[in-house]
Amino acid sequence: MSCDILVCGGGGIFQDRTSVRSVLYYSLFVLAARLFSKEVRLLHQGVGPLTTRAGRFLARAAFNSAGEISVRDSESGKALRELGVKARRIPVTGDAAQILQFLRKRKNGKPKTVVFALRECRESARYIKDAVAVSKSLKASGIRCRFVPFQVPQDKLTGLERGFNGDYKKIIKEISRADVVAGSRYHSLILADMHGIPFIGLNYDAKIQNFCGLKKAPLLELSKKDFKESLESCIMKVLKKQRRK
Repeated sequence: MSCDILVCGGGGIFQDRTSVRSVLYYSLFVLAARLFSKEVRLLHQGVGPLTTRAGRFLARAAFNSAGEISVRDSESGKALRELGVKARRIPVTGDAAQILQFLRKRKNGKPKTVVFALRECRESARYIKDAVAVSKSLKASGIRCRFVPFQVPQDKLTGLERGFNGDYKKIIKEISRADVVAGSRYHSLILADMHGIPFIGLNYDAKIQNFCGLKKAPLLELSKKDFKESLESCIMKVLKKQRRK
């Protein structure tokens, strides 16, 4: 009630795949702000999937009541149009993380380094086990492997995530020194791309698929039986390609 402007700055918060509670929670913030005649900005938003009637209704109401909106990718803009959002323009501005100023430039070092950034999802038990197995195989070949948790404690999934504790500066530093990033964490791919580092998307959600499609990056399906073999093969192909340059 004491603010002048409410800003929701990005992320995939207007979706009901994990639970309709996400879109309910943030839509009610927006609608409450409008009830008290506050200005609202919904910026760098990732929209969808919205599969429930309640989720679609709430998201449409929230975006139609906002004074300014922008989205992080064209698919989110298309989703808003399909919902019936009436804004004259829906700018595609990219993800908010792309505003970050990096702390240091990438350094090419030896041995080669692979960064894994994993999150829980429906297929998590098997694909996380497979990723750990791949890391052990890579280490046996002299390749350094690091598991980076973007959210603590949720992303401490393997017991190999050490020394970060939610410090985003350390996360950026680790990714900046990688030779390849394999991630189901969306922002691990964003940060890799901003550093010019090859990345492999581990597909648990449409935003991973959309970003990899936009950047023409490899995309691996977690549900495939040969996921482990595909992951190791893809990483090795990227590293070999780097050696040839």
